[in-house]
Amino acid sequence: MSVHKTVLFGILLFINWSIYAQTEIDFYTQIQRAKVLAEQKDLSASIHTYEEAFKLIDYVHSSYFQEVLVLAKKQKDSERVEYYTQKIELQQRAKAPVLKAKVDSLFEIDQQIRMGKYAKAITYYWRKVANQNPDTSAKKYRQHMPVFEEFERQNASNIRYLLELMEQNSYLGEEIIGASDDKVEIIMLHFDKDEGNRILKPILNEALAKGQITPLLYAQILDRHLYTQSNQQTYWTWPCANKGEKLAFTEEDIPQILSRRESIGIIQSDLRQIKKRGYWLLINEIRL
Repeated sequence: MSVHKTVLFGILLFINWSIYAQTEIDFYTQIQRAKVLAEQKDLSASIHTYEEAFKLIDYVHSSYFQEVLVLAKKQKDSERVEYYTQKIELQQRAKAPVLKAKVDSLFEIDQQIRMGKYAKAITYYWRKVANQNPDTSAKKYRQHMPVFEEFERQNASNIRYLLELMEQNSYLGEEIIGASDDKVEIIMLHFDKDEGNRILKPILNEALAKGQITPLLYAQILDRHLYTQSNQQTYWTWPCANKGEKLAFTEEDIPQILSRRESIGIIQSDLRQIKKRGYWLLINEIRL
């Protein structure tokens, strides 16, 4: 391909991507409008807005159909209830049951190594090493280290296997493994060793563009990894343990944080900090 053709192809690709990205933002903007209308008890208008939004993109995750189903039940709209019930059941049914079974098994291991003796070992590790807590017993820390190292090896093995499955089959979203897609997202959430999200970010970028993962989940996975590594976040969607020490931004930074959120489809017009169960969160306040 000549240099001129290559440049032209790149320009066309950028234009097509820009149009596609804008369509995604339009979709999420419409979804937020629908949510606000539902909160205002204007159920008919909310349902209509949801259904107009669904026309904007090729694949709509069943979680959005679930929201309409709830509204339709409140409206006693039996036709829509039947339609969305069937649609949800169809989408949550795995198209690749073998892959679903592999993910289910992987998720079971992921949960097992976060309970019992492993949970104690992880707690002691973070107290003694990550938080540099001199009050933590060195003897107990040494006792727990072999278990913690076992946890680290198994966790790394889980992530490696999941990445291999996705390399062979593309992103394992709802359209492939049905309702087990949330298990994939939880395993990825636990990939804290991914420095700067170097490995996961390209995978998640593609999944976000195809509607295979919601913007909030996309942001939370990336933010958690950055936060555990550097106390920094891009979108500030992951809870912070201590406002004074952990929220490394000022009021002047908030417009930029909002802009980053809006760029991926987290739509809002304001932002505020709240403390919930001991953790600080940045909450979107939607005003339309």
